[in-house]
Amino acid sequence: MAGTNRPALRRIARGDPDVPGAAFPDFRRPGFYDRHVDQRIPRRCGLGAHAHHRSRQCFRREFMIIDHRTYYTQAARTGDFLELWERMALPYQLKYLEDFVGMFTCDVGDLSQVLHMWRYEDQGDRERRRDAMYQDPGWLEYVDELKNSGLLVRMENKILRPVPFSPMQ
Repeated sequence: MAGTNRPALRRIARGDPDVPGAAFPDFRRPGFYDRHVDQRIPRRCGLGAHAHHRSRQCFRREFMIIDHRTYYTQAARTGDFLELWERMALPYQLKYLEDFVGMFTCDVGDLSQVLHMWRYEDQGDRERRRDAMYQDPGWLEYVDELKNSGLLVRMENKILRPVPFSPMQ
């Protein structure tokens, strides 16, 4: 990009009002997420549509993230991966990670994908729980078994954060 005015492009990307076309805020600016993303939406409790109004105790301010993992297995070996995961990994993950959102396979598209999600209060909570799990010899046995099985081709990991209007908070 010879001849590109990089400082001007940076100002545009940061949403500088003095630069025409500056439409995007600087997501790296300290405090951006506090003002624009987190919005301090409370987690509702109870099952009814208005159950959160019944008790002030239910109206507490909590946040969450979702650890979303996609595993790509060897072709036609997804069942073997799921059997190994249920037998060896699930007990330890339930013990340490606790808030299991779900596990899914694909019916359309890449059939070798397995997705699972775990809910955490925040990134620190996630790191503490996963660190504790990795101290357990039983979990390390599963990790070795998975490595030696050749079932896993690759893994992708995402940390998801709900938007303010998401029903899952």
